[in-house]
Amino acid sequence: MGFHNLWIAWIKGCLESATVSVLVNGRPTEEFKPTGGLRQGDPLAPFLFLVVAEGLARIVRSASKTTLLTGLKFGRKEIEVCILQFADDTIFLCEDSFNNVVTLKAIIKGFELASGLKINFHKSKLAGINVQISYVSCYTKTLNCKQMGVPFTYMGLEVGGNPRKKQFWEPVVNKLKAKLSPLTQSVRGLPLSKGDSCRVGEKKASQFAEDVCKPKEEGGLGLREIRKLNHAILAKWRWRCISQEEGRWKELLDSKYGLEPGSVHTLVKLQSWWWKDLYKEQTVGEVGLWINSDWRWRLRWRRARFEWESSLEADLFTLLSGALMRRNDVDVQVWGKEEPGLFSVNSAYECLAKQSRGTQSDVLNLLWKTKAFPNVIVTA
Repeated sequence: MGFHNLWIAWIKGCLESATVSVLVNGRPTEEFKPTGGLRQGDPLAPFLFLVVAEGLARIVRSASKTTLLTGLKFGRKEIEVCILQFADDTIFLCEDSFNNVVTLKAIIKGFELASGLKINFHKSKLAGINVQISYVSCYTKTLNCKQMGVPFTYMGLEVGGNPRKKQFWEPVVNKLKAKLSPLTQSVRGLPLSKGDSCRVGEKKASQFAEDVCKPKEEGGLGLREIRKLNHAILAKWRWRCISQEEGRWKELLDSKYGLEPGSVHTLVKLQSWWWKDLYKEQTVGEVGLWINSDWRWRLRWRRARFEWESSLEADLFTLLSGALMRRNDVDVQVWGKEEPGLFSVNSAYECLAKQSRGTQSDVLNLLWKTKAFPNVIVTA
């Protein structure tokens, strides 16, 4: 894979220099050098596994270049994808062909022999999209794996489902309820403050969520609000889409949706919910126009503003009036909370969170630094 000899020597040193002793009847034995590789739980193991997994990806890409393996093509540019990897999970994407199945089995067997790793075929599953059931059954027997349907569940969520529907999130909500129920019962009887008979169970859920999402310096628990965190993550994705960053993921998005200005976009009904949320905002050129040499903002609202929103609209125009527009300059993306060219979810979330925060209290700031048990600080 092209690793430098010095780097290989470092890894060998980590593998060969370690010594282990075993406790027998409470007494340690003489130290010896393990010969079976890294022990379970070794902090170096995940990094070495990723290096080995990259070797599998290169084998698949080589088979794709020689047309031994035919992947799936996406978008107008027909970007071919054969493999997707996340941590220790791997997804192979192939066209409906028995030759692809045989090639895939040969790749897996060769990877086992070269790396020393073993593929657990009993946990591996095969799914066919618009493929006859008889063909899928034949493929599963060839690969010696199980058959699954679509949509399927991955990491607790349904892949292929609609995230806007309530039943999509029911498994996640049920898991959270099962884990939080013992904590709720134990906290329900604790008073929120001295001399206060108000209980957590009697408090409004929205107010309780607002309190625990405050920073510890302001009396909260430092938890993040889901809605604001989601906006910050979407902003990070949009930043990556319009930046100069390159990657296979960007080629796929450009092929399916069109990232370049003036490119043909996919019909709205064919767009994913994630993409609709990501690109539902408008660009600067769509909310204003040049009149001679002056820039004029023309904001179009989806509905009439409420009375309490008038002040927010005035604040927005005050903020936009400070923006200096130049007609002949090249547009650049700027995020003032980080170094030039960088954007982080943490800084974006902090900006969103500060909009709804009040003034900090020095008493609460000192309270969280007090050397006391957490349950005492929470109920103080």
